[in-house]
Amino acid sequence: MVVILAVVTLFAAISFLLVKEAPSPHERSSRETYRKVVRRVRKLVAGYAPALAKDIIDLLRSGMIFPVVFTFIMPLVFLYAVTWFIESVMLIDLGFSLLFYAGMVGFFCTLLYSWLSNIDISECYNSLPLSMPHVIRTKLILFFTLTVIVAVPYLIAVGYLKHELDLLVLGLFIMLTVSTYIGSVVAYLTGLFTNSYLLDAGILLQFALAVVPVLVIQTLLSFYYPINSSTAAFYIAGLGILLLAASVMLLQRLDKRWMTTMFRIA
Repeated sequence: MVVILAVVTLFAAISFLLVKEAPSPHERSSRETYRKVVRRVRKLVAGYAPALAKDIIDLLRSGMIFPVVFTFIMPLVFLYAVTWFIESVMLIDLGFSLLFYAGMVGFFCTLLYSWLSNIDISECYNSLPLSMPHVIRTKLILFFTLTVIVAVPYLIAVGYLKHELDLLVLGLFIMLTVSTYIGSVVAYLTGLFTNSYLLDAGILLQFALAVVPVLVIQTLLSFYYPINSSTAAFYIAGLGILLLAASVMLLQRLDKRWMTTMFRIA
């Protein structure tokens, strides 16, 4: 009883020291950078520059960029840590190659799109000359950019640690095709309401049917690669082409699915 009371008192003291009273909201001042960001973004994606620049500035000024990236990278780091423990400590060689991690990046990037679709309240867009598909494509552009920024260094690091940098090019191909496909599936099925729509059993089932087979096939091919590299690479390339074609079809159908949907709080 005394020990429990001492532990509770200790944690209470730590909480008292860490919790700071903030009687007024923290104020920050920032320079006007919107026009500069628009000019830079317009060189790459002219039609989406205004909305994309706004999202970029929101991420940076609010500090949301850190939890967004952290939420994406931590599952990947944890995945590598678990597989390293299995192979290096338990001495069970399951054949986790760089290609396996490249496929898993595509699965975990769902978390990234979920964050990006909730960085602001979209209801205010109803007063602007913006359509739902336009904003969804803007989120996808930011999604693909952040995926590349995070995933490429991750795969390079894993390839170096596993002495498999020779697989890096094929791994990057897998990462880009799988991420593009899964991002397109999530955007098509959930739009800007990912957190709530994925709780719908019907939409979750559609998502699982579209994604799980791809991940299973990609994982099996990554395990088959050491056995027959040329055949596995051929099938990986074929699968990647099919995923890109499916992604294009889904993105083309965004207008039909979401054009009449109003912005709202999900």
